[in-house]
Amino acid sequence: MGEYALSLRGRDLVGAVLNEIDLRQVDLSGAKLRGSWLFAANLQGASLQGTELQGATLAAANLQGARLNNAKLQGARLESATLQGAQLFDAKLQGARLEKAALQGAALTGAHLQCAFLNNAELQGASLDGAHLQGASLDGAQLQDASLADASLWRAYGTPILAEPPRVWVKNPSPQAPTDEQLVQWEKDALEGVDNVQVFERRL
Repeated sequence: MGEYALSLRGRDLVGAVLNEIDLRQVDLSGAKLRGSWLFAANLQGASLQGTELQGATLAAANLQGARLNNAKLQGARLESATLQGAQLFDAKLQGARLEKAALQGAALTGAHLQCAFLNNAELQGASLDGAHLQGASLDGAQLQDASLADASLWRAYGTPILAEPPRVWVKNPSPQAPTDEQLVQWEKDALEGVDNVQVFERRL
């Protein structure tokens, strides 16, 4: 089977219930998993490059070392998910919930995290260079030794935990929270044109 134990490339699995399933080293590149349930699923080392996961539930899932480059995760739930060393280059995570997610050493270069919830997420040593974090909630996010060169944090809010400069570079952070109207508009813009996405109510 080559690099992966099983190939499900491009499969249509929209709305599938795959809670606690073992998908280690499975190739799911380009698969359609919008609105699916993958709670506590084991996706360690899996390929999810370009996979459609809008509105999917991946809370408590194991995604260590997974490849999620260009994955579509708008509105997805990844609370307490394990993503150490995962690749999320240019991933679409607008409005996603990543509270308490473990992202140490993850590659999030150029990732789209507008209005995402990263409260208490563990991002030590992660690469967020050029990431889009406009309107994101970063309260308690652990960013020690993380790289945020050229990241956009306009209207990001909360109090992240940072290392002493110059080890962490934050470009133009804003301590002010966006208005409710701005958040609603950003979320609409982030999910525009996306079908079958469950939009979760924002609670500030």
